[in-house]
Amino acid sequence: MMQIAKWFSREKPAPPLPPVETPEQRLLKLEIRYRLAEADFVAASQEVARYRAIHKPKNPLSVHNGKMYVQVNALFTQDKHFSALDSARVTALKKRNELLSERALLLHEMRKL
Repeated sequence: MMQIAKWFSREKPAPPLPPVETPEQRLLKLEIRYRLAEADFVAASQEVARYRAIHKPKNPLSVHNGKMYVQVNALFTQDKHFSALDSARVTALKKRNELLSERALLLHEMRKL
C-alpha cells in the first residue's frame, strides 16, 4: 500500500520558466514586426497603384434607349488580378493596423504615450 501511495503522490518537476522579457524588449520586437508590416503594406499599395495606372478600367457607363446607366462596382468585380492585388493590400493593412494597435497599448502600458 505504501508504495502505491508514494507513486500517486510523487510531484512532477516544475517546467522551466521562460526568460522574463522586459517591456522595452517587447517594444523593440514589436517595432521590428510593425516596420516589416508597414513595408509590406506600402509595397502592396504601390503594386495596386501601378496596376491601375497601366490597366485603365473600362467605362462603366452605357446608354440604352436614350437613358444613361452606370454599373455599380463594375470597376472592381471584373478584373480578377486587381481583386487579388487589392485583397493582398487589405490583408497587409489589417496586419499593420493590428500591430500598430498593439504597439500603442504597450506604449500606454509603459506610460510613454
